[in-house]
This record gives sequence, C-alpha cells and structure tokens, in this order.
Amino acid sequence: MKNRNAIIGNVKVKNGVVYKKHNKDNFLLFDYLNNHNFNNIPNYQIQDGYLTYPFIEDYSINNDLKAKELINIIANLHNKTVYTKNIDIEKINKLKDKYLNHLNYYRNYFYNYFNANINKEFYKPSAYLILRNYAFIIRYLDDAIKEVNEWYDIVKAKNKVRLSVVHNNLNLNHLILNNNNYLISWDHYKNDFPVIDLVIFYQNYFNDLNFEDLFKEYLQIFPLNDDEMKLFKILLYLNFKYDNNDLELTRLKNNTIFILYLQKTDALIKVL
Repeated sequence: MKNRNAIIGNVKVKNGVVYKKHNKDNFLLFDYLNNHNFNNIPNYQIQDGYLTYPFIEDYSINNDLKAKELINIIANLHNKTVYTKNIDIEKINKLKDKYLNHLNYYRNYFYNYFNANINKEFYKPSAYLILRNYAFIIRYLDDAIKEVNEWYDIVKAKNKVRLSVVHNNLNLNHLILNNNNYLISWDHYKNDFPVIDLVIFYQNYFNDLNFEDLFKEYLQIFPLNDDEMKLFKILLYLNFKYDNNDLELTRLKNNTIFILYLQKTDALIKVL
C-alpha cells in the first residue's frame, strides 16, 4: 500500500503519505491532544500547505468490535480533555427553549395529523403507520418534554458544567485499526458537552449496533453526572428525523425509519 495514489474529496494519498488541506485550528488541536496524552491520532506534520501523515492500513474487523474500540477511544478523549466552566444561564435558557419548541412543534403536528386522518375510510400505508403508533409517539414526546424540564431544574442550580474536546463527526470509517488505533477526520471538532459525540454515533448506527453495551462501556471510563445523563437522554429523544415526502413510497420508508428510531431510542433510554 505504500505506493498507493488516490484523491478522495480534499484528501490525497501519494507515495504512502496522506495529504489533507492544512487547517491551523486542527494542527493546534493535535498539539493539544498530544500534550494531554491522547495518542489515538496519526503523526501529523505540516508540508507544503498540507497536514500530512503516513498512510496507515486499516485492519478490517466486524463493526461490533470496531464500535467497541471507538467508544473506548471517545471515552478516553473526553476523560483526558474534560474541564469545568461556569454556567452561562442565558445559553442554558436558550437550549431549554430550543428543545421544548422542537418537541412541542412535533407534538402539535402529530395531534393535528391524527385528528385530520383518523376518520378517513381508507388510509395510505404511510398514514396508517403514524396513526397506529400515535399514542406511542405522543407519550415519547411527553417523556422528552419531562426530561427537558428536569434537566433545566438540575443544571440551573449548579455553578459549573463539564465540557471537553468533542470529535463531532463519529463514524466507524473515521477509525483506523492498526498496531495503534487512530481517530481521523477532525474538521468538525469543538469544545462542548461530551454527550454530543455519543448522540451522533447513535444516530448514525442506532439500528446496527448494541448501544446498551457500548454506552455501559463508555460510562466505565467516563461516568456522566446527573445533568449530563439527562442531557444525553434529551438529545437522544430529539435526534429523530421526520420527513413527510410527497411520494407515498418515500413517505412510507421515512415513516418506518422514524418509528423504528423512536422505538429503539425509547427502549435504550429505559435501561440507561
């Protein structure tokens, strides 16, 4: 593989070296991570305006094992970069309002959807799927609203919250397994609530991986505080996708995935 040449997006591989457009913030991040003994990043250098590192072969294993490696790496990232910050009550208020507005919008939407369709003689399959699950959808949204209010009561009584470096783009394809394991694709990183990484990872693979076991693995390395666990559940609740497409087949597919996400998430939250 050392002579492999390729161009993929803004990344190119030439003579065994990976070249990526130089991002000053990223290079500062890598220096910061190295100083905090986080070793799961390639040996980045700057060359001719590019961030470079030696091409690393990815030893292919099944996704379950790869996910376990990734969750351990992310837990260590959060554990090694965590810090506390004074609470910005204005930001907390905005987050609460944002979450509640989102949830109440969909609660009203499905309430109106149900009343507009329940008395029809015939249902399209996509509509029947929503109507059949209406009580569950409303209960799910009500549970989420309750979590938001409980989270707000806890966090507003605190002086500080915990933040860390957040990768913010977790995908199994961004983990290279070799003699050491390397996490790549840091372009979207930020300093924020650690649970954001968990929610993104869950959203990408909620129907493919055993997240009950994965999150237990994470919590052994980086336990969450009460307010963090509340926020984690809220963001899991919130991250459904609902798209009422004009085409019936597309709408049926979207509604099926939507209901599946709610069912999987509801079951997971019950065991957290």
